[in-house]
Amino acid sequence: MSVRSQPNRDGKAPAEPDIDGGVLPEGWASCKLSDVGQIVTGNTPPKKDANNYGRAYPWVKPPYLGTDVPITSTAECLSEAGAEQARLLPPGSVMISCIGLLGKVGIAGTTLTTNQQINAVVFDERIVLPKFGFYFCNTLRPWMDENSSSTTVAIINKGRFSEAPFIIAPLSEQRRIVLKLELLLGKVSSSQQRIEYERKPKLVNVEADSSIS
Repeated sequence: MSVRSQPNRDGKAPAEPDIDGGVLPEGWASCKLSDVGQIVTGNTPPKKDANNYGRAYPWVKPPYLGTDVPITSTAECLSEAGAEQARLLPPGSVMISCIGLLGKVGIAGTTLTTNQQINAVVFDERIVLPKFGFYFCNTLRPWMDENSSSTTVAIINKGRFSEAPFIIAPLSEQRRIVLKLELLLGKVSSSQQRIEYERKPKLVNVEADSSIS
């Protein structure tokens, strides 16, 4: 599907159905993930050659995903030689786990690469802000569960992943949504930290009382 809506007789873009069958706001459009970015599957350079591994580029595996903090380092990295056999991703690339535990998402904070359990989307920044793409990809887990191969280990291959639904908003609206989400998530994080802080003295007092008795 084209990511651009065609104008109606009044010169306005018609309302588009969203992925749940509803209607999108004017100026929004539904499409496939591959319509808005390049899909890149990671890989593992041969382990038998130690020269493929070093400190040049982070090599992301699924355990590093599941955070909104941009990923800039990993315990195991590739060397320049290893990177020549890998698929380097630019900062802002959105990574999604597609084998095993599906739908964990991360965003690249530097040039890096991933293993084969991860598909990444290098969004066309003329139409999709990377952070907007990141937050949208966090909603894909149910679709991935429904569309994974029915094997012992759940898998979404690159071809199927490319067909994942995506919704585009105007860039100005994307910026507004990202700012709002980051504000709300920042408040959630602050609240969680405050709860943990307030619990600590109580736990200490309980332990102290137990030792006295």
